[in-house]
Amino acid sequence: MLFTDKEWNIARQFKENYYLVVVSNVADERNLIFNIIDNPTEKLSVKKNVYTTVQVNWNVPSLRR
Repeated sequence: MLFTDKEWNIARQFKENYYLVVVSNVADERNLIFNIIDNPTEKLSVKKNVYTTVQVNWNVPSLRR
């Protein structure tokens, strides 16, 4: 399970008014399993991961005819 920083901060802000619904066993549509977790920031043990992203872009200067 993965939260973005924004999602985790919103969950912390809304506390008991924030619900996480985890759907499992999705390979068997007739037997889906739903787990509802209220206030997940208090109930889940998490590990924070920080990644550095490198962005590459390509610029085409204006074409002269």
